[in-house]
Amino acid sequence: MFIKQLLNIVITLTLFSLPQFAKAQTNGNRDSLTFSKLPQFIIRFKDTTNRDTIIRILRSYNAIIKDSLGTNGKVILAELSGPPPAPFNNVIGIAEDAKTKAVVTGCEPNYAGKLPNSLTDTTRFHHSPLPASCRDTSNIRGRCQSEVGRDSTVIAIIDSGLDGVMQGNNLIPSESIFQNRLWNDGTGACGYNFLDNNKMPLDSNGHGTHVAGIIAQTLDFYGAKARFMILKTQDRNGQGTTWDVCRALYYAMSHGAQIVNMSLSYTSVDTSSAPSIFESTISAAGRDAGILVISAAGNNGRNVDTLNLSNLGKPLKYFPAAMKSTNLIKVGSTTCLSNLSTYSNYGKTSVDLAIQGDSIFSSVLNARWNFKNGTSMAAPFVTATAAVLASRRNLYPFNQATIKESMLKTVDNQSYLTTKVVRGGSLNTCNALAYYITHVGAQDVVNQQVAMKVYPNPFETSVNMEFDLNKNQSIEILIYNALGQNILRQKMEGQAGANTWSWQPAGNLMSGMYHVELRTSVGRSIQKIVRF
Repeated sequence: MFIKQLLNIVITLTLFSLPQFAKAQTNGNRDSLTFSKLPQFIIRFKDTTNRDTIIRILRSYNAIIKDSLGTNGKVILAELSGPPPAPFNNVIGIAEDAKTKAVVTGCEPNYAGKLPNSLTDTTRFHHSPLPASCRDTSNIRGRCQSEVGRDSTVIAIIDSGLDGVMQGNNLIPSESIFQNRLWNDGTGACGYNFLDNNKMPLDSNGHGTHVAGIIAQTLDFYGAKARFMILKTQDRNGQGTTWDVCRALYYAMSHGAQIVNMSLSYTSVDTSSAPSIFESTISAAGRDAGILVISAAGNNGRNVDTLNLSNLGKPLKYFPAAMKSTNLIKVGSTTCLSNLSTYSNYGKTSVDLAIQGDSIFSSVLNARWNFKNGTSMAAPFVTATAAVLASRRNLYPFNQATIKESMLKTVDNQSYLTTKVVRGGSLNTCNALAYYITHVGAQDVVNQQVAMKVYPNPFETSVNMEFDLNKNQSIEILIYNALGQNILRQKMEGQAGANTWSWQPAGNLMSGMYHVELRTSVGRSIQKIVRF
C-alpha cells in the first residue's frame, strides 16, 4: 500500500492573511528545502519482513524504532540515535538509500512545517466594516434543510485542537457553540493529543478552534447535527509532522469517524509519481473505513496541475491538492466578491471546487471571535455540507462516494472558476442535498451496520463475539488499540445465521480501551471493549 515517494515534505496549516501570503511567496521554496530538521524518517517494510531484519537495517543507519502504524507494525517511525553514519549527511540521504533495499517498499523523512507567526486578520476584528456581501456567508449557501437529522455522524478535525479547559478527560469548550457537540470515546475524552500523547487536545494556536467554529455554525445554519472528534497534531506555533497526521487518520479510522476535515497542506520536492505515505493513508481511510476526507487546497497561489520548480530547480508538489485519493475532496478559496483568492492553489485537474475562504468570522482562543482568510476556512464549509447530507441517514446510511458525488455534481458554475477547478464552480449545499435525496440509489441501503454482541466487557483473559449473517460470506475481524493501531486482523468464512468468534490475547497485552471491528459484505460495526 505504501510505495516509493517523497524526498522532502513540509506540512503547513493553510491560514494566511494576504500580507503574510506575500512573504510566503518569497520564502516558500527555500523553506520547503530547509525546514524540518527532525532526525526521523518513516520507513515501510514488506509484510513478510522479520523483526531481526528490520532491526539490522535500522541499526545500519544508526536508528531505532520510535513508533509504528498499520497491520503488523511494518510502517515504522525511526529516529537517529546519533549522527548519521557515513556517507550520509542527513535523513534525506538515508531515505533514498533505504528505498534500494529489497524488503523496503517506501521511505521518507518525517518532515515538519510551521505556521507564520501572525494568524489573524486583525484589521477586521469584531465586525469592523466589510463589504456588504462579505458580512454574511449565508449568501453562498441558502436555507434548505427542512428537518433535523440524527447526530450520529462523527467529524474528525485534524488540526491544532479546540479552545477550552480540561476537567479530567473532559474538554470543556470555551464557546457555547461547541456544547453538547463533542464526540466521546467512552472515557469522557473527545479525541487525542498526538503531540503529548494524552487525551487533552487543547488548542494553543487558534487555527483548529476557528475551523471547528465554521463547521459548527454551518451545521446550525442548516439545522443539522454531528459530533466533533478533536485530533491535535499541530502545536502552539502551528508545528506538526507527517507522522502525527497519519497517526490521527488511523485514530479516526478505528474510532468510527465518517468525515475528516484537514485544513492542512504541505510541499514536497520529488520526481516520483508514486503516492506518499500521507496519500496512501488517506486512501486507506476510504477503502478500509469508508471515511470521506475534506482538505484545503493550500495557500501557495500556484497552479498545481503544472510543474513548479523550487529555488534549487527541483520539481515541487503541493499536497493534498495534487493527491489522487478517490475519497478526498480538495477545496480552493474564493473571495466574497466572486473571484479566486489570490493565495489559493488551483488546478483544472486537481482542485475539485471552491468556496468563500476570505473574511470568515469564527471562534478563536480565549472565547473570542475573529476573521481569518485561507483555504483552511473554505474546506470546513464543504465538511459541514457533507455532514448535512449525512444527517439525512434516516433515509440512507453514510456513504462517502455518494456524498462526494452529490456535492461535486451540483456546483454553481462560475466563469472565474471554469479553468481553475475540476468542477468549474462553487459549492451549493441546497443543490447537493436535493441531489442526494433524489439520486442516491438502493445500493446504499445495503451498506448498514451488522448487529453484533461482544462480551464480557470489561474482559480479562478472553473476548467472545456473536453476530448474524444473511448469507454465507467472507468476513474480517480487526482489533485496534486506543491510538488506532491495528493489533489484530483475521479473515474467516462466516455462515448464514448465527456465528461466534473468540479471542484470547497475549498475556502482555496492556490494560485499557480497545475497539473490535466486524466487516461483512453489507457493512461494518465497531464496539469498544476494555481490558482489566
